[in-house]
Amino acid sequence: MIDTLPVPQNLLTDTWVAATWEEFLALSERPELEKARCYYDAGWMRIEAMPIGSAHGDRIIPFWRRL
Repeated sequence: MIDTLPVPQNLLTDTWVAATWEEFLALSERPELEKARCYYDAGWMRIEAMPIGSAHGDRIIPFWRRL
């Protein structure tokens, strides 16, 4: 499939935005969004960017700390 839709400069992530099915497919198949979670429902899409870097590990509480 040839990607003919441009990628928005300020792509909103982690929120629902209005989009056509074609726009959703074009964005969800882009290599830079390979690790993102993409959803589509009745004319609305949501792309959840996955956290990167060491900061996302701060939310994990080691098992031994919970005891």
